[in-house]
Amino acid sequence: MKNISNTAVLALCLLALPAAAGPGHDHDEEAAPAHPVSSEPQSRASSSAKLFELVSVLQGRELTLYVDHQADNRPAHPATLTLTLNGQPLNVQAHGEGEFHAQLDAEPSAGPLALSVAVNSGGKSETLHVELTPPAAEGHADHAEDQAHAASGSGWKSAAATAAAALGLSALIAFIFIRRRRQAAARLGASA
Repeated sequence: MKNISNTAVLALCLLALPAAAGPGHDHDEEAAPAHPVSSEPQSRASSSAKLFELVSVLQGRELTLYVDHQADNRPAHPATLTLTLNGQPLNVQAHGEGEFHAQLDAEPSAGPLALSVAVNSGGKSETLHVELTPPAAEGHADHAEDQAHAASGSGWKSAAATAAAALGLSALIAFIFIRRRRQAAARLGASA
């Protein structure tokens, strides 16, 4: 019976040890992105009005728009968007619920970009305005350096978690070993 309880204690202690998870699983780190990480810098801007909220993400020539209902933050779906960029119409395509993509003809130069987005969803329409500032060319090198630093920083966290788990397991095994020796010594002392 004692062997079963020691085994159960060992199993529970092992479950309580911290798991050595890979990058993106540490809650101290930023959440993993939904799309593959690109070394290209990006800029973000948001706008909200009475009916809808808009988040715009510009990365290189790719413009991604996320449109939600203002009242309950659910994606605007089905929806159609009409987009103008600095007064020029731009073709927008739906890419999931509340997500839209547009491809710019050329990568924008430095300076603000004026976006005007007319949203039509569920018989309601509203126009949102947002200003995006494209990332500067020098920001590209800084961003790549920041990503390299972040990638190297997550390696030591994984190694530290593995070392902590090994140390905890060693301590648990030592505790069980010492406890069994004491119980055996107590049984021998009681027999004599």
